[in-house]
Amino acid sequence: MDVQLPALQSVMPKAPEAGNMQAAAAQHPYTVQAQLAAAAEKQREQARRRVTDKRTNDRARWEASRFGSHPYKGKTIDLKG
Repeated sequence: MDVQLPALQSVMPKAPEAGNMQAAAAQHPYTVQAQLAAAAEKQREQARRRVTDKRTNDRARWEASRFGSHPYKGKTIDLKG
């Protein structure tokens, strides 16, 4: 069984393509880790915003009940009259 040189060359991957594939395979875990970290940070930020929005809404409701139906009642000074 004699292997011809051109046939063997067409079966084996070229060196630059293999190098790029190897580099991508080596970087894959770091890329996935970075994506997971970004997703976790986004979820934490959304949770913070939900808490902040809830506190803001609770405060506005409390002030509205304290000062009547208008949330700004008692906060401004009328200088005209």
